Amino acid sequence: MNESKIVVRYTKALFNLALEKDQLTVVANDFEKIKQILNEEDKIRKVLFSPVLKKSAKKSAAKSLFTEFLHPLTNNFIQLIIDSGRESYLNAFIRHYTRLYREYSGITHAVITTAVPISKQMLDKIEKIMAEKDFKGLDLEQNTKEDILGGFILRIDDMQYDGSIATNLNKIKTTLKQTSVINK
Repeated sequence: MNESKIVVRYTKALFNLALEKDQLTVVANDFEKIKQILNEEDKIRKVLFSPVLKKSAKKSAAKSLFTEFLHPLTNNFIQLIIDSGRESYLNAFIRHYTRLYREYSGITHAVITTAVPISKQMLDKIEKIMAEKDFKGLDLEQNTKEDILGGFILRIDDMQYDGSIATNLNKIKTTLKQTSVINK
């Protein structure tokens, strides 16, 4: 079975069960916690995704790591995917569940990338402007990428506005190259 079918089937089943038990937000929050742990803790990632470790060792590690702060529904899902040998898809499960949750809840996901971190006041201002533009339930994620030099790149779902200095400089460079070729 290909990866996308596996991810869709498992996350749809979890989503429907969470919906039935009125735990959609709890599971979404749990997945955010797991995502953060996997991004920050290399050792945990290596244990869960190791092709060498036995299922029992992975299940034991997951149980000791997550049981205290995850909802039983999320814990059971983690145990199920380890039992099924699908733990390597965990990040994909998280991404797909989060997408289903946002669609169901009417939450728009946006990513703003700047050269330097944005202040809390500025983020609040951006969220207010976005709410006025009918982006209700906005989930604004901030990234910092020094190579854009200044300005910002705003991505909302599949739409992107690039107001970065780096892009504008590249446009000028391209125009200058085309102009100098024509004039020769």
